[in-house]
Amino acid sequence: MTSLGYITADELIARLEAQGDSEGAGTASTLVLDVRDDDRAGGHIKGSVHLPSSTLDDSQLDKVITQHLAAQQPPAVVVHCMLSQQRGLRAAQRLASRLAELKLDTPVLVLEGGYKKFSAAASSAPHLIDEA
Repeated sequence: MTSLGYITADELIARLEAQGDSEGAGTASTLVLDVRDDDRAGGHIKGSVHLPSSTLDDSQLDKVITQHLAAQQPPAVVVHCMLSQQRGLRAAQRLASRLAELKLDTPVLVLEGGYKKFSAAASSAPHLIDEA
């Protein structure tokens, strides 16, 4: 059964640092799913997969699962929006539900405080932020 939990910005920074600076957030170690819409402009977690919440549907979730989860089987997926209070949480719940339907046991984690908190915490690790 796929679990849904939370991860702090500092914990995510530690995970990303542990997998190596050059690999970014989209490797088999940790998949970061950014579900912000237009508020993604101005910066994002390096290597994150962008899947806007305004257009999120099952076919897009299945595409992410096929491209990033089924083959690589990361130990966790971290989902976030700007604050991770609504969009990020809803997307994480949908992803966890879909993974359970497919009998994939990848934990889904919501980034506490979202990108806003992550970007502040990552001031000591600016290489984890892509300003584009």
